[in-house]
Amino acid sequence: MASDSRLWRYALGVVDGLQYGVVLTAVVVAFLVPVSLALSGTLVLVKVGLFLGGILLLGFGALKARPEQRTAYEGDWRPRLSRAIPSDSRSEDGFAGLVNALPPAAWYIGADDRLSDGFRFLVAWLVMWVTSYAMEAVFLVGVPPALG
Repeated sequence: MASDSRLWRYALGVVDGLQYGVVLTAVVVAFLVPVSLALSGTLVLVKVGLFLGGILLLGFGALKARPEQRTAYEGDWRPRLSRAIPSDSRSEDGFAGLVNALPPAAWYIGADDRLSDGFRFLVAWLVMWVTSYAMEAVFLVGVPPALG
């Protein structure tokens, strides 16, 4: 029975991360499509924007997913990156609150079962890169006609 609840909790985390990644990717695509069509007349800038946005999410997600560093000195005055970037907010406001209110995650996932912000960013990075790759490999966006 304990393994069933653990499996259910992992499944909820996967759903939460995928929902966050898909919604964030959709927002980025909705922003980039008119910009790309206005500037180049093609969707190449959308593909490149998803790739570069994925790189930013990878870096920021890696910083937020790492554990806080404990120092041996209590009176350490040096600024720490862990203080500048909180490792996990699990907040219900802003963009994360909007995504948390969307079904199916809003129906099944409680605040304790959600992924941390860092891992949500890492899942969103994967979704963005898979979308960028699919635009190139499947839909031949940005591929010269001789190679298509």
